[in-house]
Amino acid sequence: MAENKGDARDDRLQGPTRLLRNRDRANVIKELAAEAREKCHETRNAYVQCASGRTLTLVWACKGVLREFNECLHQYTTEEQIERRIAETAARWKAENSELESKAQPGSAS
Repeated sequence: MAENKGDARDDRLQGPTRLLRNRDRANVIKELAAEAREKCHETRNAYVQCASGRTLTLVWACKGVLREFNECLHQYTTEEQIERRIAETAARWKAENSELESKAQPGSAS
């Protein structure tokens, strides 16, 4: 049992991405997805135009346009890009925290 506990601890402490809580990770992913939607605005607008006024036929009529939109989104939201953004955010937060800690230490103020 102690061995499993040690493995779990190592997993928690592994790498800069472990510094972020699940909520923070979800926020980073949401930001990345929003940026991807903005970058894919042309295909998004094409899908909106296709879907406008449709109900049941939307699935068949807009299938190709939706595929193009999803392919565009996927260019900007791969697992590698998500992990890189999370690592960048964690590193930035760690740097900001270390600055705050150094300012708060006694003797560092003039």
